[in-house]
Amino acid sequence: MGQKLRKKLRTIFTLIILTLTVAGYSQTKNDAIAAYNEGAQLIKTDVQGAINAFNKCLEICNTLGEEGEETKTMAEVQLPGLFYQRAMDSYKQKKYDEAITRFEETVDVAGKYNNEQIRVKAEKIIPQLYYIKANALMKQKEFQAAIENFDKAIELNPVNPKAYFNKGMVYKQLDNSEKMKEAMDKAIETGLSSNDIKTVENAEKVTRSTFYNKGVKAFGAKNYDEAEGFLKTSAEYGNKSVDLYYQLGKIYNIQKNWNDAIKNVNKAIELETGDDTAKAKLYFELATSYVGSGDTNSACEAYKKAMFGPYAENAKYQIEQVLKCK
Repeated sequence: MGQKLRKKLRTIFTLIILTLTVAGYSQTKNDAIAAYNEGAQLIKTDVQGAINAFNKCLEICNTLGEEGEETKTMAEVQLPGLFYQRAMDSYKQKKYDEAITRFEETVDVAGKYNNEQIRVKAEKIIPQLYYIKANALMKQKEFQAAIENFDKAIELNPVNPKAYFNKGMVYKQLDNSEKMKEAMDKAIETGLSSNDIKTVENAEKVTRSTFYNKGVKAFGAKNYDEAEGFLKTSAEYGNKSVDLYYQLGKIYNIQKNWNDAIKNVNKAIELETGDDTAKAKLYFELATSYVGSGDTNSACEAYKKAMFGPYAENAKYQIEQVLKCK
């Protein structure tokens, strides 16, 4: 092929490309507007379709440069709200994993297009979704998965008393008292800082009752040191029951720790609001402490106050036959 012919063909080819380019730009601008209008029409009836149309509009506008800026800006304004609406639809349908993914996408889109209001709203909802998902898993007894989701909720929102509380409840069901206490302590700490007093009270109540029950169980199994620790922990969380101090008094009598026994049984007596019969077992236990400590006079006085109900006969025997009280 001759040089002149090749040059002529190159010229013709260049003219064709330029013609197509000019025509393409004109058509592309119309396509961008058409894509925007399609998205606007779908907003109320087809959220995903509207998102697709506005994204298509942006793709076209990005090829136009300055010519497409106005249409591009209009499309960018629409997208964060649509992504938020799509995520909310998943939330309402209880599709929690899908909702989490979609709210994360919303955060990215809102950040990209400078919609701070929607970005903040979406960020706040994500830890709530992990919390809701964790609660559902807890009910299904999928405890490890529940803990993982509570941890994710806490990671995203560290001041989350209810997440800590329910995480503690999972550990309670797993009979892991150490981990339960750790979670409940955080529930109390964050509850106080956020003025969630109800969660604080619930965390204290669960912790003191759990450790009290474990203390009674350990006492029944004759694990007295363990029982003492559990009961003292229960007291730290506000347990001021008569029976707690009575149980501690019995433990200290068994351990021959007479002074602590006397102190705790007297505390039980102070708290007991019942009649002489209700107090009889407490005074009988107190008398045992005084006998052990060598204080016969105090033991006699305590036995005299124990002479009611089922303790009457034993107390009388101790007074008359053992201590020979005056």
